[in-house]
Amino acid sequence: GLPENETRLQTAVREAREVIADLDDTPPSSMDLMFFMQAFDELHMHLEELLAAVDDVEQVKGDDGQGSR
Repeated sequence: GLPENETRLQTAVREAREVIADLDDTPPSSMDLMFFMQAFDELHMHLEELLAAVDDVEQVKGDDGQGSR
């Protein structure tokens, strides 16, 4: 199961690591054009989520008066 109190950033990091591990486990013989197209889509989606999660963390810090941009 998923950790109950995992932050958005922790979830994004964990899921991105899972995607990278899945890609790393792919045998070279399976790395055709479709593999790379799907891999790009997966990495793009997870990178967007990671960036959004980092933005959330920075906004919270800014609200506390701790971090400024």
